[in-house]
Amino acid sequence: MYLYRALNEYDLESIKSDGNIYCNLTRRNANNQITSEIEKGNLGLSLDRIIGHVSGKNLKSSGWISTSGDFNFVAGEYTIPQNGRYNLDSFRKEIALISVDEHQEITGNIYNRKNQSTSYYGKYIDLSNNKFLNHYEKYFIRPLYSNPDSYYYDPIRDLKLLLQNKVPPITTFNNFAKAATEILFLYKINNENIIKILSPLMQDIIYDRTFKLTDNYLIEKEIKEVLKKYGKISPDFILNNPNFTFTEKNLFNYLYRKEANATYNCLISLVPILYDKSTDIIDLYDCLKMIKKSLLAKIVNGNPKEINIVDDQVYVINNEYEAQEQLPNSHKITNKNRHDIIYKTDKNKVLTKYQKK
Repeated sequence: MYLYRALNEYDLESIKSDGNIYCNLTRRNANNQITSEIEKGNLGLSLDRIIGHVSGKNLKSSGWISTSGDFNFVAGEYTIPQNGRYNLDSFRKEIALISVDEHQEITGNIYNRKNQSTSYYGKYIDLSNNKFLNHYEKYFIRPLYSNPDSYYYDPIRDLKLLLQNKVPPITTFNNFAKAATEILFLYKINNENIIKILSPLMQDIIYDRTFKLTDNYLIEKEIKEVLKKYGKISPDFILNNPNFTFTEKNLFNYLYRKEANATYNCLISLVPILYDKSTDIIDLYDCLKMIKKSLLAKIVNGNPKEINIVDDQVYVINNEYEAQEQLPNSHKITNKNRHDIIYKTDKNKVLTKYQKK
């Protein structure tokens, strides 16, 4: 089974160091109590911290590492800059292609929550497809305040919440995990499970070929074919090829060559560089996307009009669209898609970062 993770700078550092990916807890001076619970505690303590991880409360001091079973979700949501939800960085992220076997899943042993958590390092728990809710209802995962072994144990909190008619928003957390096809690794992802680091170019080719696929077997098959056919493509093939225009070659260099700081640029970052008041911001971004589609179409011998790109998942808007609360694709702006708007222009055509209302 293939899993995917958009790599942050700490992931890249640890991969370069010893080939593994580690949880946030190993990268910061975390609270000693948290460290003790995760590193010296039992499986139950680690499992109970999943609620905080999925809710985002302890992502900076978590013993879990998020991955997803959905390549297109990771490529479209985690690798390109967004406005306040997943990828807050300004650069395009690489993706770790992870291969796991069923024996690495924390399943039957979940019944024995007293087992030492260290024996489960590098193993994963599947929270997708309503499994988070199932684990909670079976009491395999519970709030830390319900766990007597936790520093945060509060035996009367359940009663207090019941009297106040309050319950943890477990259904909401379950829906998050379901939408992201969330699969969590405990403490680390081992080097032997990381079979490839997907560059933005490989991501874009895979994304185009798998955009309409839902069957994981077919998606994994396409990934293998893309890596076999395009995995060793040389930049010289593009830059010395007369079939590519000067503009396409420049865009290739901008998007698919690593910068000095070992990061990749993204298409949306060109908007503030190229924008001026004589141009409509939406037309500018559409033009950039068209050039990128033409570039990719020539690489894969396809039709530019049929190429799918992750950059269609983020938007720019002008004053008229903002006033109508509408995206350029005619969809209404909602709380769900508002974070996908990166730049806007006001009535004076001044460009700014979009601020959520």
